[in-house]
Amino acid sequence: MTARSVLPACLLAAAYVLSGCSGGRADSSVPRRTAYPRPVAMDTAMTVPDSLPVSFAVNSATRISRPRPDWLDVAYPAYGAVMHVSFTPVDASDIDEVRANRVERLTLNSGAHVAVTREDINAAGFDILTVRTDGSATPLQFLATDGRSIVVSGAVYMSDPVAASAVDSIRPIVDAIEADINRAMTKLK
Repeated sequence: MTARSVLPACLLAAAYVLSGCSGGRADSSVPRRTAYPRPVAMDTAMTVPDSLPVSFAVNSATRISRPRPDWLDVAYPAYGAVMHVSFTPVDASDIDEVRANRVERLTLNSGAHVAVTREDINAAGFDILTVRTDGSATPLQFLATDGRSIVVSGAVYMSDPVAASAVDSIRPIVDAIEADINRAMTKLK
């Protein structure tokens, strides 16, 4: 084989190799669509706000406000979410009615989306229900009661209307807030 016959073979091989760099697309110059930005994960340290009817822990990096004496709003500015929590005092005469009302609200918030529920009883004896509904504007909700004097309920609301439909993109955010809720429910007393 002469140098004259090797050169065309090398050029042909190089053309095949370079054509494989397009990733199988006919036009490799088309940019990818913009990805949903990944926020920096917040610290997992928890704190217990004062003057609540129960010991309810929240993430230390959040901002809390109290729109009413029996409500607590836990804002996650870095995540574009707010957890709305209510503390409802009850007794034997109205606990079932309050609990049924809160379960109805959980169901309505989930809408037609598939909800994943988890039930547990913590060390202090609180009966806990958590609900995750990916694709909803309220992807996380919870309900907890000691069965005699208090019902604690909450829902996480995503302020970005696009967030509800960007399930895969906001999964790290929802996972982080869900972990905070699980820590709060474990420490609830």
